[in-house]
Amino acid sequence: MKYVFFSIGLMCLLILLLGNLVLIINRKKEKLFYTNFLCKYSMTAIKGMAILIIIMGHLGNIFGVRVFNPLGSCGVAIFLFCSGYGLQKSYYKKNLKNYWKKRFFAAYIPYICIEIISYIFLVKEISALEIIKDIILIDTVHPFGWYMQCLFIWYISFYFSSLLEQRKQGLKYWGLFITSLLLFIFMRSLFKQQAVSFVLGVWMASDNSKYKTDSINIGIILGILGVALLGIKQIAIIRNSSWIIFYAVEMFQCTLLGMAIILIVDNLVKNKREIISRSLYCIGIISYEIYLIHAFLLPQYPSYHGIFIFYVLTLLCSLFMYVTNKLIKRSCRYEKVKSI
Repeated sequence: MKYVFFSIGLMCLLILLLGNLVLIINRKKEKLFYTNFLCKYSMTAIKGMAILIIIMGHLGNIFGVRVFNPLGSCGVAIFLFCSGYGLQKSYYKKNLKNYWKKRFFAAYIPYICIEIISYIFLVKEISALEIIKDIILIDTVHPFGWYMQCLFIWYISFYFSSLLEQRKQGLKYWGLFITSLLLFIFMRSLFKQQAVSFVLGVWMASDNSKYKTDSINIGIILGILGVALLGIKQIAIIRNSSWIIFYAVEMFQCTLLGMAIILIVDNLVKNKREIISRSLYCIGIISYEIYLIHAFLLPQYPSYHGIFIFYVLTLLCSLFMYVTNKLIKRSCRYEKVKSI
């Protein structure tokens, strides 16, 4: 337990230092302000919170602290919500223009880069068939590669559901609902937990005019309900009941806690808690890279210096990967312009 508390304290210290550093660097530049419910700045800060609680959950598991177990699934639920929300907002602006190109650069290229590095330095023995299965996301080598599988299932579902929407209004949600149902029925437990998070993000992006209320109160209520479901899940009658009931409780518990965190962070941004929101925003920018990289750097044996090295290496490697991916994007755009 002492290592977990040290880890949390060190994490808070690092992100606050990062937030202060950015504020100092940008003190004469235009600042990013909250504009409306779940604006782009707020969503990036929410992703920052998501990756932090995912790391806390994973470290808790390694150090044997079971109370942190739900954090990982809640963080993934937030990521999937943000993906659904962002895709729907983008769809309103640009329809499906460059849809797969954006997904390729934003999600797939960083994943492939991390996997190639892992083949060279981290994975001792791996066959050509295993590499092919990993690259096409059939059987991932990455320790938390199931998230990539889940994410691309939703990408595919959103794409074809949006095509259906162009033919007849309302068909998009039927397509997404069928995907949600299939994930819940046929996929393993980690997928069952995330069966509704993405769809909820798409739905809330469709018309958010009705949500201009005090999000902090709604977030607290949802958090209480999520904790209540977490307690209910431990009751013997639930744990020993049909898998449908157990995983349904787990799914709603995960989703409600994720939504509570989303609304509370959004409220922090709205009320201009600048150091906190700016810190989360900075982490949120590289949150996807952190997710991919931290899995390979998690300390296997608890120690204070090991946790410190883990955080520093994760941040540095994630920044490097983020900058590299931006350069790849810029290079591809340049080549396109040059060829024209």
